[in-house]
Amino acid sequence: MSDQHQVAIVDDVAASASTASFLEQAGYKVRTFASGDEFLAARPPGDWDCVVLDMHTAGMNGVGLLKALGAGESMIPVLVLTGQGAIAEAVEAMKLGAADFLEKPYPAEAFLEAVGRALASGPRRKKAVVDREAAARITALPQRQAQVLRGILKGQPNKIISKSLHRKQPPVLAPDGKTIVREEVEKDGSRRTIILDAATGKIIAENHTGGARKPQVSSEA
Repeated sequence: MSDQHQVAIVDDVAASASTASFLEQAGYKVRTFASGDEFLAARPPGDWDCVVLDMHTAGMNGVGLLKALGAGESMIPVLVLTGQGAIAEAVEAMKLGAADFLEKPYPAEAFLEAVGRALASGPRRKKAVVDREAAARITALPQRQAQVLRGILKGQPNKIISKSLHRKQPPVLAPDGKTIVREEVEKDGSRRTIILDAATGKIIAENHTGGARKPQVSSEA
């Protein structure tokens, strides 16, 4: 509901009075700021659900405030107010992370709809942060699940993914030169490790494990 949202307006005093009135009548909690500097000094930006920002405020202008808000790992929704026909200005604002823009003058209904869209978009997170968190989550998955997910992300067909889950690893000659280690990944994600005599090819030992760690072969084997 709108009465749960707190909206900050960063605009000159005369203009912000009417803007605040629209929002208060719609049930929003509103506070106005005459400049970007005043807004940043008041309280952490993350305390707000949305910022309505005029690009030509006194002191720190709209570009400066957008850059400051976008410096962290996430950015609260910002609705930018531009002059009529200021396309380049709107494009720059969107590149800096603004959720939406609206040209002045605007009808109250269009303004409230734009605020609603900005709120619905939620905080924007930097792609690098999202990618880093996704990679960490994949790493934490069990090996089999991680393999399936990587296959899906690559767009591989189910048959290819299934085949990759049940594969033989290339045999590895142990440091002593006398034994060969061969590893196979089973369909259930477990590993089958086979140790063979390098000269005869006979199986010396065999082991099944659910872990991903390869067993160590002693040089004395």
